[in-house]
Amino acid sequence: MNLWKRNFYKNISDLTNHCSGSPTPSFWSKWFGGVIVPACILIYALRCCILQKAILFGSRGQNVELSGMPAIFMGLVWLSGAFFLHFHFFWSSHTRLYVFSDLGKFISLTCLVGTFGYVVWSIIM
Repeated sequence: MNLWKRNFYKNISDLTNHCSGSPTPSFWSKWFGGVIVPACILIYALRCCILQKAILFGSRGQNVELSGMPAIFMGLVWLSGAFFLHFHFFWSSHTRLYVFSDLGKFISLTCLVGTFGYVVWSIIM
């Protein structure tokens, strides 16, 4: 494919399509992507909220250390991401819970955007 004629946003659109649909129902996607990984993220999120210390990871090793209320909200960002993964991989695999998975993903992404917006706003101000 010619470099000048390729779609630059194709990778982003592929990722968006992958996250909006339901994953392939396999043992690994259900339990690893829907339970184990979100549980690890949940532990880190609770650590950020309880200790009120978090790190906003940047590029090239430029990390921002947060403390206080921005750290709590950064923990809530991680918590929202963990819930999104759980709704996407675990709830989408069950026949009874499949109906509510899109609503859970929408709510968790809304919370993620709102809490991350607060973190960015508190850093800028």
